[in-house]
Amino acid sequence: MSNVAENQLSERVHPYPANMLDKAQTLPDHADIWWMSQFLDCFSPIEILNILKKVKAQLSAGDTVYVLELFWDAQKYAGASYSLNATSLYFTCLANGNSRFYRSDDFLEIVEAAGLSVVERTDNIGLGHTLLKLQAS
Repeated sequence: MSNVAENQLSERVHPYPANMLDKAQTLPDHADIWWMSQFLDCFSPIEILNILKKVKAQLSAGDTVYVLELFWDAQKYAGASYSLNATSLYFTCLANGNSRFYRSDDFLEIVEAAGLSVVERTDNIGLGHTLLKLQAS
């Protein structure tokens, strides 16, 4: 948040700590932008679906959800795809048992099932990230 303050944006940025896996967790009534960066890949498909549904329930007309993720099939180089798949094995087998880097089509099916639509997709940001701009369907 220090970057936010240094750029005089404190009036516009309001972080909200939440346990997104807690079914009783409430979210703010309104936020024009919801930002999830390298977050959803930490969860199983059903957990991602539940998180996105929880966020969608809070959306008003014109609100946007931005998701920044690494998709192994959206990489510029085959070596990058291989590396992400190998890293997925580590997370799935050793770290927390269910996080992984998803194939983009698999992830987008979850987005659609949550009642969200991809308005814009930008691949190859930085070293291989994808930014999804989502809105309620």
